[in-house]
Amino acid sequence: MKLPKAIITSCILLCFIKASAQTAEEIVDKHINAIGGKDAWKKVNTIKQHV
Repeated sequence: MKLPKAIITSCILLCFIKASAQTAEEIVDKHINAIGGKDAWKKVNTIKQHV
């Protein structure tokens, strides 16, 4: 019994997505590092937000 190519491709893609999934903690850590790190944010006294 042969499976359609779409089903096989979907299964392969799901395996790759599952294997490369990140935790919320990893995402937050990457973001903090990208914006200067924890030490830089400790020096911040005020934040100005434009709406």
